[in-house]
Amino acid sequence: GIRKGPHIVLWTLIFCPLSFLSSIAVCFYVGTMCWYNIYLYLSEERSIWHRMFLCPLLILFYPLLLISTLLPLALFAACKQVSWNLLSWLTEIRDYDKGFYGWLCNRLGLPECAPYEVVIIDDSNVLSDNMT
Repeated sequence: GIRKGPHIVLWTLIFCPLSFLSSIAVCFYVGTMCWYNIYLYLSEERSIWHRMFLCPLLILFYPLLLISTLLPLALFAACKQVSWNLLSWLTEIRDYDKGFYGWLCNRLGLPECAPYEVVIIDDSNVLSDNMT
């Protein structure tokens, strides 16, 4: 069919370099936001010892920490988007960092440092609007 087949695989292989570069750009931005949120947490909400010892180390190792996650994530995103099915390719091509930085913040025990916006849907407003 038009949405499945070897022509989709060829299309996704052609998009690998673009997917790699796009993923690098997005992961750089999101990774920097994650690093900055962790830095703010350590410098503002933790003790003076964290400010004196961990914050300078975090600043010094920023390029190494970012590049060590950036390149593998971009390579993974470029390989993962190769698909036989157009709909699964569209899903994968839109997810550049695969949620890695949210996972990392949760793993570090700092979920508030995740660089993603969280939307909480509350149905209390819907119920009150229907009652009136």
